[in-house]
Amino acid sequence: MIKIAIVDDEEQTREQILRTLKENIQEQHEVEIKLYASGESFFEEIQKGHAADILFTDIQMQQLDGVELGKLVRRLCPDMYIVFITSYEEYAAESYRIEAYQYILKRDMNERLPIVLNQLIEEKKREEKDFL
Repeated sequence: MIKIAIVDDEEQTREQILRTLKENIQEQHEVEIKLYASGESFFEEIQKGHAADILFTDIQMQQLDGVELGKLVRRLCPDMYIVFITSYEEYAAESYRIEAYQYILKRDMNERLPIVLNQLIEEKKREEKDFL
């Protein structure tokens, strides 16, 4: 099973990402998606040992923003795929320093998110196959 986390402090954006993911996940893929309203709540889950395989996160959030969350995730879960979804182009350079898988602007989300999702699912399937 592939575990996906969506972290965004705006409910409408979380729901939009969730809808887009659900519409584009093929039936044969076993996927669990969890929503988090803050970077803190997701990080608490990681500390409890409940890591995700793929993280879709906003960058600009209250308190623990996506960049800081990405840095913390990299330390505890170096293999987690991080995809930043944001309205701000100026954070792109920072996302590369964190070694994010992708950086998607919200205005491009509907066309880019399905492509990135399918790439990540295929990557996770390859990793699983190689592991076995």
